Amino acid sequence: MTSSTAAAEPRSLSGFVRHLDDGNFMLCCCDDCGSYSVPNAEQCETCGSLALQWRAAAGGAKLVSWAYDNVSGASDSVLQPVVIAQFSEGPWWWGRLLLERAVTLQVDVELRVDVVSDPDGSAVPIFRLAT
Repeated sequence: MTSSTAAAEPRSLSGFVRHLDDGNFMLCCCDDCGSYSVPNAEQCETCGSLALQWRAAAGGAKLVSWAYDNVSGASDSVLQPVVIAQFSEGPWWWGRLLLERAVTLQVDVELRVDVVSDPDGSAVPIFRLAT
């Protein structure tokens, strides 16, 4: 989907999910001041304008905070980080952090947002370490 097509689409939960299905995490961009807001914003978080359009997140983010969720697996329990991240565009969002290796987490660690398929087949945004 092109950015102009995305901008023309009405903002809604179903639209957000459709973009996730296409592999895109969308943010709201204000036509009046150019600031970005979270996907479910009703108005610009900076100037209050109602003129918001979808824009695909560039993908970069920084770790703000995290907690561990004890997830039961097939044979044992695994601690999975749930994080709050700030996108390079400004808005904060939360999600799971998928780790391919053991790391010590620190505030401001560079992350990337990705979209993966959940076991039920739905598209889910997650974060990964950028490096």
